[in-house]
Amino acid sequence: LGPNSHGRFNAVTVKSIHHMRAPAPSLLPGQTGAFVLRSRTKEHLKAFGVRKGMVLVEPSTNPIATRTFSCDVLVLHSQTTMKVNYQPILYARNVRQCVRIAHMDKEVLRTGVRARVTFDFMYRPEFIQPGTKVLFTEGKTKAIGTIRECIE
Repeated sequence: LGPNSHGRFNAVTVKSIHHMRAPAPSLLPGQTGAFVLRSRTKEHLKAFGVRKGMVLVEPSTNPIATRTFSCDVLVLHSQTTMKVNYQPILYARNVRQCVRIAHMDKEVLRTGVRARVTFDFMYRPEFIQPGTKVLFTEGKTKAIGTIRECIE
């Protein structure tokens, strides 16, 4: 279960799964459900800081939380010009967090411009994967993109 605020994943055991208020042996991709979790360590589950955006993954996949990533971006609509240090909100699957533009291959971004942009998460590392579609918004500004590389 993770990542926590430090970017680490914690070992947990799933005690039961419920789908639409009924017990279920498993969930299919795209289904939502409720899990009863138990910590495998002596640390209490509340100490993990369970929050929206956390993922439950198989330990053998070796999950890594990243703070910096590179993305191909297309600006759909922008009333302003975007430069380095611009801070939109990122939406990618279960992740919703403010990001900062750290580097761009263009001087400025305006409506209709495509660019390779490097972003930094502002508050905590997140579990994202290359190829994930993302949406960036800030006021009336909207941009879409695809994550190309997880840097850190």
